[in-house]
Amino acid sequence: MEDAIAGIFTILVLAFFVATYVMVALSVQKIARNSDESHYSWFAWIPILHEVLLLKIVKKPEWWIVIIYFVPIANWVMRWVLQYELVKYCRKPGWWIAVFIFFFPAYPFMIWKMAQDYEAIEANPQNFADQGQGTTQESFF
Repeated sequence: MEDAIAGIFTILVLAFFVATYVMVALSVQKIARNSDESHYSWFAWIPILHEVLLLKIVKKPEWWIVIIYFVPIANWVMRWVLQYELVKYCRKPGWWIAVFIFFFPAYPFMIWKMAQDYEAIEANPQNFADQGQGTTQESFF
């Protein structure tokens, strides 16, 4: 009986992680298609290339990938900087990064929302021109 419960739990956890991965990859792919890096949108599905795509979207140097994957402690900082730059790129308020940090389970839903909103902004930029979010702010680094 315990083995059956453990098996069901394992399948549910695996399904949750696969659903999260698919949701984040689709969202990043949608953001990439609306950016200057549309020809790299398929990078969203490959783990390391996913980070390279995010770096390309927010116009950061690609050597940051070395820090993100190989430098302890600094990799967490660089990931949050990358997420902050993505939030700015999608013209969302800066406090969204706090939700990314403190409420991590909301991450896939927030990325999905950013992709949808960014798509709407790109479709009708004159409707969002007066907001000014993400266009005049200084870069984090």
